[in-house]
Amino acid sequence: MEEAADNPERNPRVAQENAQANFERLVAGVPKEIQDRENRVADSIAHLPGSAIKKLRALYQEMVVISEAIEPYVACKQGCTACCHYTVHLYSIEAELIEKRTQHRRLDRPSPGADFHGTPCPFLTGGQCGIYEDRPMSCRQHVALTNTAFWCDPARSGTVRLPMAQLSMVQAAFQQIVEKDGRTGYLDIRQAFGPEPRFAEPLPSGSV
Repeated sequence: MEEAADNPERNPRVAQENAQANFERLVAGVPKEIQDRENRVADSIAHLPGSAIKKLRALYQEMVVISEAIEPYVACKQGCTACCHYTVHLYSIEAELIEKRTQHRRLDRPSPGADFHGTPCPFLTGGQCGIYEDRPMSCRQHVALTNTAFWCDPARSGTVRLPMAQLSMVQAAFQQIVEKDGRTGYLDIRQAFGPEPRFAEPLPSGSV
């Protein structure tokens, strides 16, 4: 997390100006083919044959392409774990996919709801996401447009209003999948899998 005393973005106005400038750069700089792809993604996923799980994995693959295109304009970098300490909304179909793709299983009974902001995700290990390829949509859609992660720190997040990138058609596609699945309620990921770390040892370097 960005703590440097000389970080200009400690000034909220500077952070807001940088985020707005990066948003404008993103809109102007992301190739039209990627913008068109995002605009079509809800229809593409809706017409894809197969189960809701299959559609979810296809949407995750679309998100990989879109995320690579917006990467130059965001503060999010490998090793930054600020948002891994936020509330993580998890739908049943996402939990099911995590179970299918990993050795991890949900709790027999979800744990009670709580304010999990500031609590590390149980899949965070050694500064990396242990389920990166299968992480929930809540994680995939969170991007910071500031130059640094200073305001991403859980102790500061939400205290300053910053421009955010909104992938509206990705969200529409995701909602279609959830509705097709029929399980429309969500939990925090810590309620479903428990708050305790899921990895005894950090993942090997470069595994994400």
